Parts: sequence; C-alpha cells; structure tokens
Amino acid sequence: MVSSVSSLHYVRQNNMETKNKKTIKVIDNQTGQELTLEVNNNTIRAVDLAKLGVTVYDPGFLNTASCISRITYIDGDKGILRYRGYPIEELAEKSSFMEVSFLLLYGELPTSRELEHFTHRVLRHTFVKQSLVDIIKATPKDAHPMGTLVSMLAAEGTLYPDANPAINGGDIYNSPMIREKQILRLLGTMPTLAAFIYRHKVGRPFNYPAYGGSRSYTENFMYMLDSMDDPSYRPNSTLVKALDTLFVLHADHELNCSTAAVRHLTSSGVDVFTAFSGAAGALYGPLHGGANEAVLRMLEKIGSVNNVPAFIEAVKNRKARLMGFGHRVYKNYDPRARIVRKLAYQVFEICGKDPLIEIATTLEEHALKDKYFIERKLYPNVDFYSGLIYKAMGFPTDFFTILFAIGRTPGWLAHWLEYLDDPDRKIARPRQNYLGSEERSYIPMTQRNSSGKYSTEYVSPAEKRRVNGFAVTSKMIAFLPLTYLFSQSRQKGFRNPKLRRHCSRYIKRSCIQANKDTSLSEDSEKDGVPCTFDLSTPLNVKANWSVWSRKEALQLYEEYYYNFPESQLVSRLELLATHVAKLISTELSFPSHSSVFILCGRGCNGAIGMLLGLELKKLGYQSKVVLVDGTKYSLIASHVQSQVPLLDFIPSTMEYYADFIVDAIFGIGQDSLFLREPLDRAISLLSKSKVPVVSLDVPSGWYVDGGPPTEYIQRDIHFKPYVLISLEFPKVCTLYFYGDFQFLVQGIIPLSRLQSMRSTPCILPPYPGTCYVLLDAMQQSSPQLSKWGRAPGEIYGQGKPMPTLFSEPRITRWVYPEEDSEWWDELE
Repeated sequence: MVSSVSSLHYVRQNNMETKNKKTIKVIDNQTGQELTLEVNNNTIRAVDLAKLGVTVYDPGFLNTASCISRITYIDGDKGILRYRGYPIEELAEKSSFMEVSFLLLYGELPTSRELEHFTHRVLRHTFVKQSLVDIIKATPKDAHPMGTLVSMLAAEGTLYPDANPAINGGDIYNSPMIREKQILRLLGTMPTLAAFIYRHKVGRPFNYPAYGGSRSYTENFMYMLDSMDDPSYRPNSTLVKALDTLFVLHADHELNCSTAAVRHLTSSGVDVFTAFSGAAGALYGPLHGGANEAVLRMLEKIGSVNNVPAFIEAVKNRKARLMGFGHRVYKNYDPRARIVRKLAYQVFEICGKDPLIEIATTLEEHALKDKYFIERKLYPNVDFYSGLIYKAMGFPTDFFTILFAIGRTPGWLAHWLEYLDDPDRKIARPRQNYLGSEERSYIPMTQRNSSGKYSTEYVSPAEKRRVNGFAVTSKMIAFLPLTYLFSQSRQKGFRNPKLRRHCSRYIKRSCIQANKDTSLSEDSEKDGVPCTFDLSTPLNVKANWSVWSRKEALQLYEEYYYNFPESQLVSRLELLATHVAKLISTELSFPSHSSVFILCGRGCNGAIGMLLGLELKKLGYQSKVVLVDGTKYSLIASHVQSQVPLLDFIPSTMEYYADFIVDAIFGIGQDSLFLREPLDRAISLLSKSKVPVVSLDVPSGWYVDGGPPTEYIQRDIHFKPYVLISLEFPKVCTLYFYGDFQFLVQGIIPLSRLQSMRSTPCILPPYPGTCYVLLDAMQQSSPQLSKWGRAPGEIYGQGKPMPTLFSEPRITRWVYPEEDSEWWDELE
C-alpha cells in the first residue's frame, strides 16, 4: 500500500561492477526495504518503483519521459533547439520547410534529387476529395477555423478505409508503402484544407492547387489563399520565405501537448487522421496554439509605448499577465524568438510596420532589464513576435493557429512514425492516485442531502418564455427554482390560472419538505400564521419580524454613536465601513476595478459613506465620494480626501462612468418631510439611475417608519435601490423594500442590547422574490450568496437595463395560501 511508506531516500551511486552505469538506491524508511534502480541516459524506469508499492505522481508530466525519441533536442537552460542534431538557427537560415520535413521524417537532410522527388510527390497529393469540399462549404462562415480543421481531419480519415487499422487490422501500418501514403496525404492536404477554410470564411471561391509548376510548398499555399482567378499569380517572394521560415520554426518541439496527443491516440491503434484530429484539437487550446493571439491582445491593451512601464509594474504586482514570455521548457531566451524578431522587420518592409511592434520591443527591453523577470527566467518565446508577423501579413487572428498546424504537421508525422517503430510501445494508460471516498452503502432517495455542486437556480430566457405560456404542466414547474417562482409571483403579467395553481402547490410542498417541520400544517395556514421560506435560513420562524422604529433607532444610535466625539467615533464608523466594503466585494461580486460613486449626506450615514469610499479604494475599486450637502464631520472628510477624490457636486455624467452607486445620503437622523436642493435633485437622479444603487441603512428620501413618501409617487419619482444594507438592525422601512438583495451588517451594538428591546431574534424579514443574506460582520462569516438573477460578476452598467422595480409596496409577510383560493390576486 502507498500509505505504508513513510519516506523514501534516493541515493545516487556508481555501480562498482559496471563503471559506465549509474544506479540509484531507494530505501523505504518504514520497512527497511532497499531497491536499486538502474539509470540509463539519466532516466529510471518508473515501473520499477512498483516493487515498493508506490507510484510516481507527476501532474502535467513535468519530469516524466513517456518515450525515447531521436527527433528533437532541447536544452531549456541554454536555449538550444535542434532538429535531428541540426541547430534551428542554421535550418531557419539555410533550409526550406520541405527540406526540414524530410529531415524530421527520415532522419537526414535530403540530397537534391531526394528533395525534388519528395516535394513533387507531396504537391501531387495536395488535392482533396469533393466530399471534403462539400463539408467545408456546409460549415458556418463564422465558425472558428480550427474547429473546422479538426472536423475535416476526422472526416478525411473516413475517406481512406484502406488505411484504417480498425477496419483492416492493427498491423497495416507495418507496411512502409501504407505509411508513406499517409505521410504524403497529410502533408499535401493540410495546406489545401487550410486555404479552403480561409476562402470559405471570407466568402471567395476556392483556388485549387497549382500542381505542375515551379511553385514551392509554401508558395502554392499562398497561391490558394490569394489568387483572384489568375493562374499566373505569384506571391511576394520575401513573404513566402518569411512564412516558410515560420513553418520551419514550428515544425517540431519535442513532446508538446499536441504531439503527445498524437502518440497517445496512436497507442490505441487508431488511424493517423483521427490522431491528427485529436492533435489539432489540443493545438486549438489557448495555452498551446493560441498563445500568439493572446500576445496581440495584450499589446493592443497596452496601447502605447508610454504605458509599458505601468504595465510592467502591474505584472509585477500580479494585476496583469505578461503573455509571450516564459516557457515550460526554456529557462533562457527561446532561440526561435530571435529568428522571428529579425523576420518581423523583413515582413514590415513589405507590408508596413505594425504600430504594435514598437510596444513589443519596448516591452521586451524593459522586461530583459528588470530584476523581477531575470530572477524568474522569463524571456520572450516564439509567440511574442509571430503573431505580429501574421497580423502584418493580413491573416485573421483566428487563423493563426491554422498556420501553426500546417507547420507542426511534419513533426506530428515524425513522432507517429517513431512510435510505430518503438519496441516498448504500449497503449497509453496513466495511473492515478485515488483519494476519493471509501466504500459507502447506497442511500435511498428520500434520505439524501444535496451536495450543492449541482445548481438548479439558473433559468434560461427560453425556459421563462415557455413557462409563461398557457400550455404549461406541473412537470415544467417542478424543475424551476423557488427564487424564480417567487419573483414571478410579483409580476403583473403573471396571470396564467393553470400556472398559478401549479406554483401554489409546488411552493407549499417544497417549503414544507425542506423544512421538515410538522407544525406547518393545514390548520396553521388557515389561521393565517405567516411562514417563511427563505432557502438560506430555517423555515420555522413564525414570530413577528424584528424591525425598529425611528425613535428606537435614535435611542440606540445616541447610546453607541452620537454621544461620542468625532475623534472617537471614527474607529466605530470605520468598523461598519470595513464590513460593508467586504460585503460589496464578496457577496455582490462587483469586479475590483469597478468605478463607484458614493453619494454622502451631512450626518452619520454620510460619514460611513466617506469611510466606505476609502475602504473600497483599498480593495481596488475606483471610488469617488460626492458630498451632496456638505458634511459636519470635517475630520473624517480631511482623512478621506488624502486618498479618495472628494466632490462637492454631483457630476452630470455620473451614470456613464459609474458601474454602481452607493446611496449614503439619508440615515435615521433625517426623516423625509420636506426636501430641498440639492437633496431633491440627488434623489431624482437616483430614481432614474440605470446602474445598480446600493442604499445604506435607509434609502434616501424614504420615511424611516413608512417607506417611500406619497409626494414622490405624485411627482413620478420612484426610488427603489437594487440592494439595501441595514446597519446594526433593520428599520421599519425595510418592509417596503422589494429590490434584489437585502443585507444586515452588525457593528458594535451587541445582540443582548437589541434583545432587551425585542423579544424576537434580530433577523431580516423574508420577502417573496427577495434573496438576502444575514451577514454577521462581527464574526466575519456569511452564507455563500448563490441565488443571483444574473451571472456572478456581471453588472447592470454598460447599457444593461435595471431590473423592474415596483412603485408601491405590496405585502410585507407571506402566508401560505389555500390551493383553490384567489391568493394570487392579493399580490396585485
């Protein structure tokens, strides 16, 4: 057993019997068992460790050799890359892609006669069958080219059943003739498929290969890409050489992800076309073939040479990611990167200099001089400049990986051939280290608890459309989240009688089942006892909800806040501000770079708002504080002003720059009786806001004991915040809140003091359709908020409309209805 081995000692020693061989002695400290492992070419056979009952754990194969190869040599520490022993620098300068393909496939550089014959045979196989052309034409023009290429390679395998081991036996690849045929087919058809995919994407007729002329492999590819019905068209020779050199640089790179996929799939006996389809799928991934595209996006985001130093600092502070630097293998300058950089300037002389090249070179200079990157051995790799060349040559960004695949084809084929001749080949079947559950007994359905890993809360727009139709069934309702049904219960257009009856039964049944409380009986419903059904709290709370009037709130605030001088009050208000900032960043999931405007009044609530701006600034938010009506807390204002912009007016463009707004104008100190400027204008702006508004304690303009005033309704001002955060305890006005989320943040007023004024626990009342979290900030813990009506992190700014809010309160408590009553009308 693995668990029985406490530790293993590895001791490298020379074998005294055979001077040319090394051995490693492995000692099990628990059992005393010793095992001598022979070292051949700096490797040991991992299977020998099975004698000790252990396996090698190596996620990502960081130090595991799965094969013996003689194709490509890499020394990452010295920055060396060789194909069959030849340095990549010499091959890129003096050789061609066809010559390098021959080298990789057959182990030696070709003679002039061999190269001419090999190129002739490859070009003769560049034509593809009409069925593949038809498939390409049937794909959407906006489909990603790599997705189409993966499909084409798999489809191509079905056209050659004579070369499929699954049909004609697993030993057909022992025939040199069949192997050779597949090499020619794949090398020949890969550029044709790529060109056809490109032409289909841009809406142009296909150019068939120009076989029989003097065009090279790469020149023929560019002819198929660019010829406008002109058989004599010849692409620019400099650009042909540049693209050919890029193909050489990408031809092979040892056992990378896609090449390993070729070997892995071939080990099962699958045909080579299916193996290549899988390899192309691996290359499709952004961590493999899509890296040069990511470099372009990074450079475009930097935007200017002047922004490079700031970007470097952001990378060092882990606020940005540097693409095109560093490599899994190279701990030195990628030798291919130097060649590509030189190549880039040759292309720019023909196609014009891309403005991003100045940003790239400046970024490279800064990074190579910076101690941070030198210590971490982060040097430019081949992807850093190759994307700039492809862009300068006019290739679409999503076509870059296709070009990568063309260049990598001979490398895949070379490894395919090498694997077929490997005497140690076995089907790839890695081991695992199982750390899951021990043996368990089967649990009946009625006794199971949800793991929480499967979410039933999401309702697609199409599902909402269907369930609001009249041909709705109880089965359709049964799979909808309760939170969605509650929110729908408040919509005026929700009048489907059949749907109402289904919702009535399902809501009641689900709540009673989840609660498992026998006291929730028919009698209690008939008596009108209110029953809660919030999903994150117990369902058996039946007492009146604990809310505090303005008079009681003033008494408590004077006891714990108002009677202290400003110098001592700061620490108390900072505690609340810190908890509110944490709530916003964790529960509401506004991204840390979001822009927020905090509108503050004169009183204590405004002081909390100012300190909240400071706390949000520390968390990375772009916070700006607006003093709507001045402030009487000058000490706090001067403290905040040193780090956060303090405005004495409301910007007319606030909505265009804010991702969300915090309303901290009113608290319990000022009840809404007569509003004057600028308070009246501020509340009018909040009521028309198209970005989320988060209100602290009391929504501005509301009566503390009565909600929104009728004067507002008469003036068509319907201010309903998106989120309400009650401070210390909920006020009476919370009964009129019908926004999306409601929170309670407790600061320094102890629960015992609240209990002395109320006989019920301090909890927020549940409302139909409202998802809230009771946040006990003193304990720094809260339930995980997961019942969003939208994706976490998405905000309603940037043109997204706010949720529909209501102009007047409906009901303040939920009573289970009779199934056959017209209970739904009570909500109207």
